[in-house]
Amino acid sequence: MSGPSAPQLRTRALELGPYLSARLGGDGSVADARLAGEGMSDTTLLVDLRDGRELVLRAHSTTVAGTGVESPERHFAVLRAVHPVAGVPSPEPLLLESDPAPLGAPFMIIGRLPGRAVVPWSREGCAFLRSTGAGPAGRELLAILASIHAVDPAALAGALDPPPAGTAAAAQAVARLRAAIERDRDGPEPALTDALGWLEAHLPACAQPALVHGDYRAGNLLFDGGHITGVLDWEFAHLGDPARDIAWLMAASNRVGDELACDMVPMGEVVERYEGLTGRAVDPAALTFWDLFMLVENAALWVRTTASWRRGEVDDVRIARWSYTLPRTRRLVLDALERT
Repeated sequence: MSGPSAPQLRTRALELGPYLSARLGGDGSVADARLAGEGMSDTTLLVDLRDGRELVLRAHSTTVAGTGVESPERHFAVLRAVHPVAGVPSPEPLLLESDPAPLGAPFMIIGRLPGRAVVPWSREGCAFLRSTGAGPAGRELLAILASIHAVDPAALAGALDPPPAGTAAAAQAVARLRAAIERDRDGPEPALTDALGWLEAHLPACAQPALVHGDYRAGNLLFDGGHITGVLDWEFAHLGDPARDIAWLMAASNRVGDELACDMVPMGEVVERYEGLTGRAVDPAALTFWDLFMLVENAALWVRTTASWRRGEVDDVRIARWSYTLPRTRRLVLDALERT
């Protein structure tokens, strides 16, 4: 990870009292700061203030620079737009700091939501999702997504660019993906090359662009008391084809078995429920396109980061492990191609 380590960030966070008092008001003295997670773009700290406020501090890093992770400024602007929207339990954006001086890295502070996150691919996480999905959270999974897609695009003016009309948005996305793979690959990538060719030949048009979360899956949700209490990680949010979110929700890489989307909702019910909630018809061809696109995009990230690790540009052991999952990632792409 470039920049300060997680322990260094925690030490600096404990000393942010005067800064937080000046920026947030009240007593900003920090009672505790503890590591919640160290993602590939952010390190997340849970910060407790002495006056009782519970905050989340996300310190931005450049561990996987150039992989498409959006800037903190754009992320913060999206949170400001979606937080007031009913039916979308997103964190309250409180503070954005682009100057690395106070902490050692740029960071944002958001309000802490109740609930806990789960690791979907763990045995315990999968069991939890299957059980919870059979209750209210299973219904909320699609209701929240419908609310995200219903956000007025005008509320995002200045934060997100409107997509070009027709098939141009999908064409641009595929072109960026092809350029990234060509730039980062260590050798031939026949599976990804074939998939890119299929995508270029089957570009969908989007008649009703909407706010797309970009990574809507169980691993980016909070759960409490059988309900979904939070939607996290809005870095990839954009205005585009809502079928992209639905396809990702149903993707093979986001479920352990074959029958439950995100191990929560029966696969055969996802589209029907979504259409009933939104009145928006889902084009099966668009789902097929975005399912393959997201798998190729995921593989491209793996290609980029493992190549960076082999060249010594990063030393994160998690990225070293990714090199061993690349064959399975390519296999998922091939399986999707066969389904087309």
